Amino acid sequence: MRGNLDDGQRLYAANCASCHGPQGEGKEGPQLHNQVLLKNATDRYLVETVRRGRRGTSMPPFATAGPAHRQLSDQEIETIVTFMRNLEVKS
Repeated sequence: MRGNLDDGQRLYAANCASCHGPQGEGKEGPQLHNQVLLKNATDRYLVETVRRGRRGTSMPPFATAGPAHRQLSDQEIETIVTFMRNLEVKS
């Protein structure tokens, strides 16, 4: 996955941390530094989940703007996934 780690951390903090925790520890949203998830989920799966959101949950689709979040570009989403992959290494 391509993306600058520092930019990914900044984007994650601004768009994901309020639900998933600053280091992916989980809050309202599920834990993202879960090693089973990170080992088994492909980059494409993670990108598409951020793009499309999760039906039946409070996770919105970030490919479109919503009342509580801005639209993220494909590059920004890939950069967030780069940061998430770094959580795999740190955990």
